[in-house]
Amino acid sequence: MSIIALDIHPQCKFSCFAANDKQCVHHPHEIVPELNYQSTFADKRVLVESQPDNHLHDFCSSFFQRHDTPRFLQESDSHFGQYVQHCQSNGLLSGLPNPADYDYSIETDSILHGACFHDTCEHVSNGLVQWLHSHHTHTIIVGGLTTEHAVRKTVEQLCRIKTWQVIVNLGACRGYTPKSTLNAIYSMRAAGAHVVADASALPQILAGSPFAARRTA
Repeated sequence: MSIIALDIHPQCKFSCFAANDKQCVHHPHEIVPELNYQSTFADKRVLVESQPDNHLHDFCSSFFQRHDTPRFLQESDSHFGQYVQHCQSNGLLSGLPNPADYDYSIETDSILHGACFHDTCEHVSNGLVQWLHSHHTHTIIVGGLTTEHAVRKTVEQLCRIKTWQVIVNLGACRGYTPKSTLNAIYSMRAAGAHVVADASALPQILAGSPFAARRTA
């Protein structure tokens, strides 16, 4: 029986206003310590990446390179200069493992649907659920970006399967707005997920889990 830590879209691109339909996640790097900490309770760590949108990257790059762009934005150490390349790359937030060092990784085509399917109709599996079953998963600890979209949808998909428990670590998640994040929390709890404030609550939940006895048996 395995515990899996699931990192959903922990990418720099979500701090880009242009790449996220005129909205962005503030301080996404703050989830990194929590993602790393929750992984210490897991047997394996899984990465879910959002594929880059080259059209949006071209917009950011062209703006960055225009001669009439203010000089302070063109500086390589400016916020815009640091993050413009991440609209194209799938660059992970600083402090996370290299993608190759994860035990398993998948890519999703949209930030709006969950990590278990390739399509919004949920007809085409991407193999995540099958991989979880093959590793006899009993607990999935979830964190990532963004709370109200990919995280919420993934949690709802995973909660339909009653052979494991799903724990959402809010310390390892960030959303676009407080209101939409709160609505997502209500939805995930209604789906059956355990929602915790941060990873410090994990030992107690894992110790009291009905799956714990199976793991030690």
